[in-house]
Amino acid sequence: IKANKDHWGFYQYRIAKYSRTIPIFHIKRTAKATLSYLVSRRPWGLSAKEAEVLLGRDCGRVLKQLVEANAIQERLYNGEKIYLHRFHKKAGLQLNHRRTNPRFKKDDEDIEGKDKVGVITYEELCREFKVVLSETDEFCDVSFDRLSAILLMFKTNKTLRTMENWIVYNPRIKQAVGMAIPIDHTTLNRAFNGVGEDFLKKVFHRLVMKLHEKGVITGRFLVVDATHIYAFCNTRKNTDINGVEGAAWGIHQGSFYGYKVHILIDSESEMPLAMIVSSGEDHDSTHFIPLMEEFDRHYDFDEIIAVLADGAYDNQSFRKIVQGLTGGIFLPACNPRKSKILKMMKQKIKKLFEKHGDKIHSVQDAFKYLGQTFLTDFNIDIGTKTESKLVEMISERLHRPFRAAVERVFSRLKAINQFEKPQSRNPSYVKKTIWWCLIGQLIQALTAHNKGLPGSMRKRTMLV
Repeated sequence: IKANKDHWGFYQYRIAKYSRTIPIFHIKRTAKATLSYLVSRRPWGLSAKEAEVLLGRDCGRVLKQLVEANAIQERLYNGEKIYLHRFHKKAGLQLNHRRTNPRFKKDDEDIEGKDKVGVITYEELCREFKVVLSETDEFCDVSFDRLSAILLMFKTNKTLRTMENWIVYNPRIKQAVGMAIPIDHTTLNRAFNGVGEDFLKKVFHRLVMKLHEKGVITGRFLVVDATHIYAFCNTRKNTDINGVEGAAWGIHQGSFYGYKVHILIDSESEMPLAMIVSSGEDHDSTHFIPLMEEFDRHYDFDEIIAVLADGAYDNQSFRKIVQGLTGGIFLPACNPRKSKILKMMKQKIKKLFEKHGDKIHSVQDAFKYLGQTFLTDFNIDIGTKTESKLVEMISERLHRPFRAAVERVFSRLKAINQFEKPQSRNPSYVKKTIWWCLIGQLIQALTAHNKGLPGSMRKRTMLV
């Protein structure tokens, strides 16, 4: 191999004269060592697609393991992950080389692709919001300019008082929301109270349907989860006496006093589809069925493949309910509870994916690597409940990357102070605050899509 290798250490050998089978050898022997060598030696680094061409196989999982081991680092360039030298100085030189090298310049078709990023102005956001309001069936007594001011308040993470000053001293904002005469924060607060929760729900569902019609929300993979938010209350005092209506003590990395926001999202677009607020003491699974029924009541998505969730939702009765409401399968993370067999199966599958994860692309692939010994040890026969549970656990593991989308949605929402810490003891105020935050995400996505900037749909920093 050393005698016949090319510049990067590869040797390709054709088995027969006209054979399409060409084994690929490398002086570093293993895929992990080869990729680490290439990332460090190539002047422009390495992308996952380039690695697949060189090694003749999918290298995404191996590259991820190298990043986690701090053997290499990854950076985003033109919407694509580039793997670079672990030393920052050398990585910077590699990235500069890639920027200036003509071979890596994207053509016009790529530039107009799905990752194109650009700014969205406040004027464009308010203009799109006005169009959506005009298409909503529900009537609202609050004028459009005040509704736009409230929307901008949540999108820019401002309070009522800072929003008042912004409108007074910034003519551009006053013009963007269409406000002829500046108003004070008390008037803006009355406008907020004058907007009903039902109206906000109508606007929210209208936005979801518009994004679905435009192909932004596909509805193929749905994810359900819950997060905590804090009540506006002094917890040093007795909350049984001085507590807040609708709030309760719950557990999240310790204890908290507040509420839980249960949310259903579209994984591919990372957009919210349905939401329910409960007290902090409620278990996540308690509101799973109402959340799915809320989704079914407002939408009719045809291409639902699966609904994903964490181990808190691992309930046998939920599978038939999801199948009936959506037509898709339910894939929760396995919660062994007191079952030793399930616990051992879960550990076995975890080790299986750690060892052969880059080769497993289907349930059949997983069974091939599990082997007959594993099936015999656990008395797994075809058609039994145990076999069905094993198939479900493997499917959940294959689709697990989709579940991470809900954490990113929560992360963006909690960047808004009013979402995580609503400044009111009124439960209606809290719910309306959450609806405004969700509407803000959807209206930005719609504006970015209509402007041809799909890369700006989820970036708060692109709103200027």
